[in-house]
Amino acid sequence: MEKRNVVVQFVEGDAGGVSAAVTLTHGAQTGILHLHSGARSGEWSYDVTEEESRAGRTGYSYFIEYDWGWARDASYRGVAISSPLILPLPGIASVASFPFPRRF
Repeated sequence: MEKRNVVVQFVEGDAGGVSAAVTLTHGAQTGILHLHSGARSGEWSYDVTEEESRAGRTGYSYFIEYDWGWARDASYRGVAISSPLILPLPGIASVASFPFPRRF
């Protein structure tokens, strides 16, 4: 069994009241991190079995629910294998793990 650690953090810049609930999953293992301007990062650990490692199933899935005010919610889901997972913020052009989700 191998332990993997994932650091989840907001991109550098002003969080401006943005909060995010981040649900991370690997198989039956699930964790939820709550990020906001006072807690800009968090860490989650999960176990990978030797069988999963041999089969190349070492990554995790994530679902992010952003909130920064009434009717401005956004969400994003994806799969990753790397750490840190860097969450973009609205209006900040910086290097993140994925583009900021836009609502149309």
